[in-house]
This record gives sequence, C-alpha cells and structure tokens, in this order.
Amino acid sequence: MAVTSYTLARTATTIDRDPDDANRWTGYNNAKLRNANYAESLPDKETRSEWLRLTNFDFDIPVGATIVGIEVQIKRYADVVTIIEDDAIYLRKTVGQVGNNYASATTWPTTVTIETYGGATILWGTTWNAADINSSDFGIDIANYNTASDDTTKTYVDYADIRIHYTTEAATGTNIQVNVNDAMKDVATAYVNVDDSWKEVANAYCQVDDAWKTIF
Repeated sequence: MAVTSYTLARTATTIDRDPDDANRWTGYNNAKLRNANYAESLPDKETRSEWLRLTNFDFDIPVGATIVGIEVQIKRYADVVTIIEDDAIYLRKTVGQVGNNYASATTWPTTVTIETYGGATILWGTTWNAADINSSDFGIDIANYNTASDDTTKTYVDYADIRIHYTTEAATGTNIQVNVNDAMKDVATAYVNVDDSWKEVANAYCQVDDAWKTIF
C-alpha cells in the first residue's frame, strides 16, 4: 500500500452556513501554512462557526489507484477550556460535502494540539477514485460549536493537512505476440538495432492508465 505525504491546501475561504450566523473565519489563508499564524473564529455562546473550507490539495494519485483511506490532521485550540467542540468535519468532492460527519467528541484544548481524523482504512462513509482526490475541489469543511450558555471565546486553526492511502495494481506481463499466417505466435526474444548492431531486449514495457506494465 502507498501513502502520500501530509499535504496542505492551496485554497482557503470562509463559507456562510445560514443567514443568521455571523461567526465567520478571519485570516483563513493562514490555514494553508504550518507557521503558527491562525485562522480565527469567534463563536458566540451556544452558536456554531461558519465553515472554514480548505481545498485544492494538489494530489497526484495514479489513475486506476484504489483509495483505501484518508487521514486528516487539524492543529487547533481555543481561548477557553472545555467549551468548544467540533460541530462538523466533512470531506468534499466536486459535488460538495460527502460522506459522514467526522466531528470528534474531544473538546478543543487551550494549548495548540493536533487532532487526527480518519485513518489508513477509513473512507469517511463514501467511495473515492483518483480523479476525486486529484481534483482542485477536493478538500475539507471545518466548523466548531460553542457549548457555553454565557461565554464567547475565540478559536484558532493553524492548518489542516491530509494524506491519502491507496493501492495500485501490481505490474503484470505476458509474452508479446505477432500474427504469422493468421496465427498468433509468441515472441520469445526481441531485438532492436543500435548502430547497425542487433541488441537483445531483456524486457519491454507499455503504459496503461499512467502505470508501466511489463510486456515480457
């Protein structure tokens, strides 16, 4: 099984969840870098934040790969202890939010901490292919909730990064064949001419779905 490096978004924004909820994220572009500069929201008592949307992760998963798991790290904290919770954590395809809400029951700490979501064999309640992951629309929506009845507090996200676990079809091969008198014959040995000298070809390959396959 293959796994990518943890990769950061190249696009960030704040998205309204409903007309009455003004708890937008400021400094949202800070969530594209691991540099201790933060995207910030200020959810009022018993309200949720708007979406912090991070997309365009610029993955290059091989065509034909099987996606087996998606793992997310979010580095975040809050000013006041035990009152901020995840409200919703969704992955995105081109069609929008997909799969299950992976909000954690762990409250946001008052010291900056990395929380991990998903894993090597977790697909977030939906199916994926390489095109979904490689799309600039692939990403994550993050929102939190202030559970306090009498306190407003600021929340912070340093970054959210993602890595992808996937498998690729193992290279397989067969003898190359040619048609001789309407019968297919195996080519036991192939040669190429190099500087007027015939050289034996030890192996030959062809490209299938961006993967090199052994012919012989």
